[in-house]
Amino acid sequence: MGLIWWIFWLIEIILILYCLIDVISKGKSTGWKVLWVIVIFIFPLLGSILYILIGKNT
Repeated sequence: MGLIWWIFWLIEIILILYCLIDVISKGKSTGWKVLWVIVIFIFPLLGSILYILIGKNT
């Protein structure tokens, strides 16, 4: 059971890092970037998924 949690944790960390790097590297306004970074930090997994579904295309 420990290996499954470790793999889940690793995938979550990679997803969060990917989203944070993508947010920061976009040419959007600073307010937009700060909003998404806050959402990703407060709700790491849900925020990352929301960013991929909603924020990445805006």
